[in-house]
Amino acid sequence: MSVNRLQTIRPLLLAEGDALSLDMSVLNTLAGLILDAGSGHETRIAALSQLEGRTFALLARVEPIELLHEDELNRLLGDGIEGVVLTGCRGRADIQKLDVMLRVAEARIGLPANRTRIYAEYGAAPEGLLSPHTLAGCSQRLEGLIFNGSAL
Repeated sequence: MSVNRLQTIRPLLLAEGDALSLDMSVLNTLAGLILDAGSGHETRIAALSQLEGRTFALLARVEPIELLHEDELNRLLGDGIEGVVLTGCRGRADIQKLDVMLRVAEARIGLPANRTRIYAEYGAAPEGLLSPHTLAGCSQRLEGLIFNGSAL
């Protein structure tokens, strides 16, 4: 028996390339829509964030923490994303560094503190899978883990 038997869990959808052509009623069944941040999706992210009646979270999939720049986070938060999917997550330190970067970006843009969620994508970096350290308590923003089996 499932521990979440009475709870409906809405899915996240990763929209790769230009494959996204769903209508609003379908999109609103999702918990969130994930778009790659650096793949020319800037205008799509900005347009989706302005949709009226939108109930799904808009998430940006960003590069691994060692390649992520403050300017990119500032731009994404300014475009209206509600969360960040960190690719190539190696563990607690990566999540904590992203947390600090998000605090700075939120303050710079004038957004409420801790508004932006973090999802950690595991599977691309072996040190993340093999780490003996738990992720529990590393950030209040950490909303969930996404396992990337194809990257593994």
